[in-house]
Amino acid sequence: MIKNEIHLIESGFFVLERECRALPVYFERGFVFKGNIPEPKLTSLTPPPSFILYGEHRLIVLHSSDFPDIDPRMALVIPITSAKAEKKRAQKEGRFIRASYVPIPKDGHPFLEHDSYASTAQICPVNREWLNQYVGTIRPELMNQIDMQVILNIGAMNTVVQLAQKLYEKRPHQQEETAAGNE
Repeated sequence: MIKNEIHLIESGFFVLERECRALPVYFERGFVFKGNIPEPKLTSLTPPPSFILYGEHRLIVLHSSDFPDIDPRMALVIPITSAKAEKKRAQKEGRFIRASYVPIPKDGHPFLEHDSYASTAQICPVNREWLNQYVGTIRPELMNQIDMQVILNIGAMNTVVQLAQKLYEKRPHQQEETAAGNE
């Protein structure tokens, strides 16, 4: 028999616990989960990628679970890391840590064991069933920094600026139409 219990988590949303494992029924952008990503089975016909994310990680979800344009079986996530390897490479090369590592201070994020980083260059889709346990939420102002770094990483800043300009240009026309309608 499967034990089912519903628990209210800190944000007010429910998570269904099944067999002592929390499966997310609903999540929001910025929720952090402990996830267990299985190791991929590579064959001699499959060239190994330069980076493989597997094992237990804390993962930041980039969208709400009800977002209609993403397959409901998956979630887009960014891993949280200590960035030890990046820190060593940066020190060896005499440079700063790459901007794609957004600092996440332990202060304000009690689910972290130490100051960490959101590795924004490692966005990956995962099966929602791999999100085992909700552990907390990234503060909104930090989530904005993560969003901005993702925009920079994928080279979308010009697109964002153009969209913002179009919205700004429409604004006076909308204000004039609203003012005319109030007369």
